Amino acid sequence: MKFKILLITLLFPFIAFSQAVVQDSVYGNVKSVREKLYFLDSIQQNLKLFSTEDEYGHNGFMSRDYTTSRFNTLWYKTPWVHYQNYLKEYDTLHKLVRETWYYKNNELLTTYEFKYNKEGKIIEEKEIDGEYINVTQKGYDYKNRLRSIYRYFSEVGFNFKSIEYNKEDLVDTEEYFMDNEGKTSQWRYEYNDGKQVRAYILKPYKLVESEDPKRKKMVQGYWTEYLRYEYEYDERGNKTLIKSYESQMEGSTGQPSKYYLKYDKNNNVVSEKDGLSEWTFKYDNNNDLLEQQHTYDNKIQISAMHAYKNNVLVKLVYTEAGVTSTATYTYRFDKFDNWTEQTKSINGKPLYIRKREIVYY
Repeated sequence: MKFKILLITLLFPFIAFSQAVVQDSVYGNVKSVREKLYFLDSIQQNLKLFSTEDEYGHNGFMSRDYTTSRFNTLWYKTPWVHYQNYLKEYDTLHKLVRETWYYKNNELLTTYEFKYNKEGKIIEEKEIDGEYINVTQKGYDYKNRLRSIYRYFSEVGFNFKSIEYNKEDLVDTEEYFMDNEGKTSQWRYEYNDGKQVRAYILKPYKLVESEDPKRKKMVQGYWTEYLRYEYEYDERGNKTLIKSYESQMEGSTGQPSKYYLKYDKNNNVVSEKDGLSEWTFKYDNNNDLLEQQHTYDNKIQISAMHAYKNNVLVKLVYTEAGVTSTATYTYRFDKFDNWTEQTKSINGKPLYIRKREIVYY
């Protein structure tokens, strides 16, 4: 149960971090940022499921975006931490041109390189991980609107996504994937007023009636397009409902699973509900997150309260399974108002320090 609850704490797909959460922004004419997490206790380290895992946890280093998101979630919303160790390099236009990630001992993990068009839109992202190379290339039309995305993964295969517009609105996209064994998959996305409303996937089988009224059977050899996701929005454009048809694609004749979202007048998410599981959120007048709570079958599983001072997060009181931990945060800033050090203490004991070395042009 502990593992299941922990997984839930890592999944906040629609909750933006509060304005008062000091994250990775940098101000001024920055040339490079070198950040690393340091541990002040030899026993209290980053969160792991098994002792044999490396510093980036059970899944290892998945990507720069995944690792940064996971790190910020654990750092600001739980008593635990993930690991982070990187160097970001910028050009004189403040565009990120190179990002290098390291292991705890500062050995090279992977490197990203970025290229842009004259309008400042990214046209290529290349990841170099030893002998493996992953490349993402983006194409734009004469209005500088994204029209295509091509991804090549030397270990896996390639992916291509095309994007169509009707006047100013995004109306349809298609995504095609082929792995190194020649296996393919294809997605198609429909839009209304620029918002995705349906996602379809092409599968190499068709579903036919069976003797079981609750389940259809698969007949291989017939490529068929199936509805995978469906989305609804409120009048302000906020996503309010996600329907998943995964079980229907596998033959179930039951109803799709549903994920509900609610918002306040400032478009902050106040509720996320999936069956018997629900997260609720409260905010202050600055739209900073004050409280969050997870319940299952109306029983409280997790609760957390946030406190701020001088527009930054300074305290988190986190309770799970009846055990309460208090995290406090202290900061150091340079003359450009960029943070250079964050210390996270648990129950009064300093355990973790994030340090940033910032070089300016």
